[in-house]
Amino acid sequence: MSKIKNYICQAALAAALTGTVILAGPVMAEDPSGDTGSQTEEASGETESQTEEAAAGETAAQTGKETDGNFHSFESQKVDVYLNSTQSYITMPLYFIDGVTDLPYVNLPDWAEIMAEYYHTVGNDGDYALKLEADGPVLQLTRENGYSLIADFDKAELTFDDYDAFMHGSGNSALLDLIQEESGFDTEGETILFQRVEEGSFDRYGRAVTLDLSAYNIDVYWGDGCYLLPLQTAGDFLLTLGTLSNTFYNGEALFLTNGDGLEDPDTGELTELGELYYSARPQPLRSTKLAEYNYLELCMAFDCLYGQKEIHDISNFDQFFYETGYKEELLSTDALTADRALEAVIASLLDDLHSAFTGYSWMAGSQELSDTAGFSTIMFRQAREQFSDARAAASSGISAYEEYGNTAYVTFDAFEDLYNSPDYYNDDIQLALNDLDPETMDTKTLICYAHSRIYRENSPVERVVIDLSNNVGGAIDSGVFVLGWVLGTAPVSIRNSMTGAISTALYNVDVNLDHVFDERDTLLDKKVYCLISPVSFSCGNLVPCVLKTAPNVTLVGKSSGGGSCVVLPMSNAGGAVFQISAPLHLSYAKNGSYYDIDQGAEPDYYIDSIESFYDRERLTDFINSLL
Repeated sequence: MSKIKNYICQAALAAALTGTVILAGPVMAEDPSGDTGSQTEEASGETESQTEEAAAGETAAQTGKETDGNFHSFESQKVDVYLNSTQSYITMPLYFIDGVTDLPYVNLPDWAEIMAEYYHTVGNDGDYALKLEADGPVLQLTRENGYSLIADFDKAELTFDDYDAFMHGSGNSALLDLIQEESGFDTEGETILFQRVEEGSFDRYGRAVTLDLSAYNIDVYWGDGCYLLPLQTAGDFLLTLGTLSNTFYNGEALFLTNGDGLEDPDTGELTELGELYYSARPQPLRSTKLAEYNYLELCMAFDCLYGQKEIHDISNFDQFFYETGYKEELLSTDALTADRALEAVIASLLDDLHSAFTGYSWMAGSQELSDTAGFSTIMFRQAREQFSDARAAASSGISAYEEYGNTAYVTFDAFEDLYNSPDYYNDDIQLALNDLDPETMDTKTLICYAHSRIYRENSPVERVVIDLSNNVGGAIDSGVFVLGWVLGTAPVSIRNSMTGAISTALYNVDVNLDHVFDERDTLLDKKVYCLISPVSFSCGNLVPCVLKTAPNVTLVGKSSGGGSCVVLPMSNAGGAVFQISAPLHLSYAKNGSYYDIDQGAEPDYYIDSIESFYDRERLTDFINSLL
């Protein structure tokens, strides 16, 4: 295996490539995309022709001709493709080269249909569409928004004129926005919780991106209208960043989901889909071809999609794996050895709290995760234990909503979503809002409840403390809801370090649930304080970083814990489950510039004693003493 070259991310590369084989003869029993000349078709996501032709699992051996001194045999096998559920599946052929049965390829036109079906059924994006145009070795996929991917199988290059625009959903008007309810209206025309503010929102589109597969010795094949790309490459770069879903192939079926789709994050139990994925008989030893490709693809995925690469001073991950002594183990044909090496790299070396190894591959079988942790993770765990113990020891007890004289405290440890937005307007919730138990509420319901108490008739509340001292993050839209409540208009600023794109979307929120976005949904007439600590991480860090710039907000406590990147679920070709810090960096904008929030926010007033965070009476006196 040759040494991996540095990743090249630029448009229109013209390097001489190796490992690309052009098939001169027929390679398929049936041609899924027609002639080898210019052709155009729509990928609608429907696969009726496939399901009618053969049952999943049928195989057909194919033989290619000798080209460039190499002779390749091909075999196709139709498999079930599960779309984030055991109840939603279609069939698609996978392709295997030279008898290597554990390294599947997909035909890119087939994959385009799968992408369309996934966006339609799982993403509820009915407007998503892909048009295919083929000309010899070049296949162009064009979205309904006009942005395209040019796959050149002669050069082994995937070129996106704008990667972000190609990947995001058709309904998202903001290029990098993570809030789905951006229009402010549901399908019935009723206002929902978020309303995007056009004035002040803007996008700066990124540069064209070319993925040079040959730089990683990743082989592709084409001929007779067939364009074969390794399954994992198709998943990593044509599915993951747009849908937050991954590819998992267990030798029997293909699963498009992510770690949460395989294992319930709250209970730790396998889901029905996870049970099916891990039901395949473990295969501890994998082929040399799969072991090498798994490593090469992992290097490319990390080089492109790991958002903290620059901060970690990593020029390329092949060099990083070599320098840290893990390359040999990651290349192992023993599935468990390679999985454990990846687990150690993520936990001990990346150590950024967002990145985590969450499940061994089906090949390795059922295994207990290790408790390996890096220094940052260990320190974070210690801090969280100290703050949690101090809060539990508070003599008065700490509730989700409480009042001390003129000061209201709103406390929650994660930004949680339990309901779809229209459900917040359900009559039962409206009628029972003041009777709901704040301890059982998700974040948005808690904020609505707190707002109703703060602005009740004859309310004594003049100051509001938002306690994020034990908040470890969570759902971005709940974070934006809190920001909108405090600021009136909430900014969501994101930068993509892979493409250079930046986006700021501004939102109003409907906190009093009256279907109107106005000043009665905000705390603009109150003095607001945000209580932060080293445990305030991710969204628990984003909120105070944004609030830091607001004139009506004061930060109190200790420096927040950082965490700037969106969490990106990932898989690898062997079937392991993990997550990394994405190239999407949550930021705050000031004076037209974007600032990374990974260093955390400094408080305006420090609190030295951890116990003082939860002595509400003393803290209230301190807050009232501030000018």
